[in-house]
Amino acid sequence: MTSIATAFLCAVALAQTPAETKTFITTDRLLEMQIPTGWAVKKEKTRQLITFTTPSGPGRIEVYSIKYLQQAADWQTMQMTVVNQMKRTLVRQWEEEILAVPMLLTSSKYNEPKEGDQGALVGLLYTNTPEKFQFRLVAPLAEFDAVEGQWREALLTLRTSTGKIPTAEDGQPDPVATPGEQRIGSTINMATQVAAPRPLGPVKIPFTVSSRAGILRMPKGIKVSESEPTLMVPGLRGTVRYDIFSNDDSPASGLFVMQEVNKDLDRFATVSNRENLGPKRSSVGAQMFATTRTGKSKDGDLLSFISVVDSGRFYVLFRYESTDAKNFAKDHTLLTSMINSTGFEAEK
Repeated sequence: MTSIATAFLCAVALAQTPAETKTFITTDRLLEMQIPTGWAVKKEKTRQLITFTTPSGPGRIEVYSIKYLQQAADWQTMQMTVVNQMKRTLVRQWEEEILAVPMLLTSSKYNEPKEGDQGALVGLLYTNTPEKFQFRLVAPLAEFDAVEGQWREALLTLRTSTGKIPTAEDGQPDPVATPGEQRIGSTINMATQVAAPRPLGPVKIPFTVSSRAGILRMPKGIKVSESEPTLMVPGLRGTVRYDIFSNDDSPASGLFVMQEVNKDLDRFATVSNRENLGPKRSSVGAQMFATTRTGKSKDGDLLSFISVVDSGRFYVLFRYESTDAKNFAKDHTLLTSMINSTGFEAEK
């Protein structure tokens, strides 16, 4: 029997035999749904991991809460860029409606040397909220249709914890959330209030981009090279390269940084760890995102840090790398602290 026929019969069987379910609640406790009881759930630092087995091997669903305030089309472009950069096959991109708002979906397939042919489905619930529900489903390609069918049944039960219906994102970033801003189904309380941004750092880097002048502000102790766009951070052995762009005539910062992150993957022979930070609001009120990879290149140990800080009018891209493995953890701490205190001075 072909894999397509097997998947079809599995899907039919699933539709005919109601599965026993249990309640899955997102980490922020704002959304919940019913998933099969046989699926195991594990809470990790930056995600919830749902794992299960299929006749062809293990599968998983990663659930995140992600900050995304740009247009739906930009999100789909980012996902397509990721697929292309990782040399996978894009199956299709489309939208469906769940909870009366769009669910942005991207389906792809690829081959892993150890796992064989795999299918992947990425979805973003495009709600008008600072943080949005995102998932990534991965399963053996032979069983993917059946597993996707189970996950779709679970998504049909998705609801807010309070029963309130969300609205769709308008794609217009709100530079500073107002105190007491509400997320899906939440009530106004101290947990949902947004703290006022901290003052900008004392180090000033004047610049002119696209005929617009501005000042990049950075934390105390940062030293700026006079000959090239690099920074020296106290405690960091190497230098950090920076490039400043204008949102008026450059690619969206989120799309641009994802392209840079994916191009950087080619430098690694193996990746032992990848950690994403954000997108999130920094301590000084800017939007920040960072990806740190550690692993091996053809020449030995390698750490790569790529980050963007976006003020709305301008954004700055940071790049740093190191081959000193014993200091990788320290480097990561220093770099994330740096971008958390980086911002742009408001135009007079």
